[in-house]
Amino acid sequence: MVEKLLTYRLELLQSMVLLLTLTTIFTLNWGGDFWEHATVVQSFSQDLWTTQNPVINSPTAHTFQTPYHWFLGLITYVSGIDSLLILRLMGVVNVAFLLATFSLFIKALFPLDAPKTMTFYALVFVLFSTGIAWCWSGFLDIYTLLLTACYPSVCANALTFLTAYFWLKYQDKSSAKGLLITAFFLASTLLIHPLTALSAYIFLISTSIINVFSNRKKTPLFALKTLSFLIVLSVLIASIYPYFSIVQLMSNKDLTLHNLSINIYKLAPKTMPPILFLMAIIYFYKGHKNENKNNHKNEDIIEHESSNKSLNSTTFQILYLNIFCLFILFIYGFVSHKYSYGRGIAQACIFVQILTGFIAAKLEDKIRTPQYKVLLMSFLGVFILTNSHLLKETIEILKPKNTLSFDYNQLQFLRKFVTKNDVILSDNETNFMLPAFAGKVVYSDFLIVSLNKQLDFKKREKDVNLFFNQPISDSIRTTIIDKNAVNFILLKKENLKTEIALYCQQNTSLIHENNAWILFKNK
Repeated sequence: MVEKLLTYRLELLQSMVLLLTLTTIFTLNWGGDFWEHATVVQSFSQDLWTTQNPVINSPTAHTFQTPYHWFLGLITYVSGIDSLLILRLMGVVNVAFLLATFSLFIKALFPLDAPKTMTFYALVFVLFSTGIAWCWSGFLDIYTLLLTACYPSVCANALTFLTAYFWLKYQDKSSAKGLLITAFFLASTLLIHPLTALSAYIFLISTSIINVFSNRKKTPLFALKTLSFLIVLSVLIASIYPYFSIVQLMSNKDLTLHNLSINIYKLAPKTMPPILFLMAIIYFYKGHKNENKNNHKNEDIIEHESSNKSLNSTTFQILYLNIFCLFILFIYGFVSHKYSYGRGIAQACIFVQILTGFIAAKLEDKIRTPQYKVLLMSFLGVFILTNSHLLKETIEILKPKNTLSFDYNQLQFLRKFVTKNDVILSDNETNFMLPAFAGKVVYSDFLIVSLNKQLDFKKREKDVNLFFNQPISDSIRTTIIDKNAVNFILLKKENLKTEIALYCQQNTSLIHENNAWILFKNK
């Protein structure tokens, strides 16, 4: 029984994560960023070739019009299944993809060690040692992973692991095919989630630098040419994408988006990985110090262990340099006020956790009795769960909800009356969700991730607030409707104001009414 547990523990852990993800899809009251991604998927499902903004009637590109969303739009278009359900189900696919590519990545990092044992411990630390403070897309602790499973950041992390896997394999074989595959996955990551792709580029650079010093077969000039070719090729591939300009996106000087990430710097002292990093440094130093204390062993064993330590030494150096560069990027984001770059700390944490998993796997290697291995595994499990507070928060996510604050079907009626380019005027809380069902809106907070900072955000926001929150005349309301080319007005009965209802009854046509909503069409 004990031996079977040790043999299949990785598969059990992976199955548990997938089961938790599947459960979350149907129990979590999705909100926030979910509606942003759902809007773009809905837009692509209606027109796969559109470059129009999915939120408002504008030719201005949108940063979420990525290949990830296009692919989900294609599935929605072909299958006829609701785009909201497709987006949620993609969460399971994303997590399965992530687990598979993570295993490949660990196997490529530590090729001479037991890959399943190494992957198990690395995955344990990645999933359970970050803590709930870092609830941002890009982190892979179980709490954040469940909340962001259907988002492109999870897919981008999986693609980063896959890119790194092929790059590590290329270091051994130097095949043109491997280089092209690496460039393709790197370009895909860049288009889907540029900040995660930046971490992927740092990993490739770190690997090249370390391998120049550890692999005498390749000259620095050859390594530089190969790396430069890969980076340029990946950017060129990404530049072919017609829906937005990746160059424009990366060179955008507007700091509005960066300011959304400022809170990530306030969380820096609250995470465990710096302590784990110190443990990894101590282990690495000790490993080198004791490297030559094996003279009593036969030559074959010495040669095997020497090769193993040499490879692990190179791996540690790659990861250390990678982590160091990501921390520099983190600091740069703070100094330059481009706070989005601080999200690179997510990948720094992941690599630190992988190093810590390596230490745990090596510690288990020295234990011969299976029961003691299970005891070690249990001790680590209890330690990280009690220190990260993840167990309590994860249970909260999975608790069955008696009532949802939003029923995903209650706005489906809009699709019967509203075409994809019709403009709907509604309150700000509702505007955030509307384009995920049908039409476009006058204003939404979602507009902030459009590529053109010249969009009249403030004027649009002022118009919506005036219409719904201020005691204004009917003529001003009519001006607002005409100025924004409004086709429909959607009112929520829950907090309906008498003067607005009266205006709509006198100046528009009633199209649909149910127990929660009233839809009027502009005459």
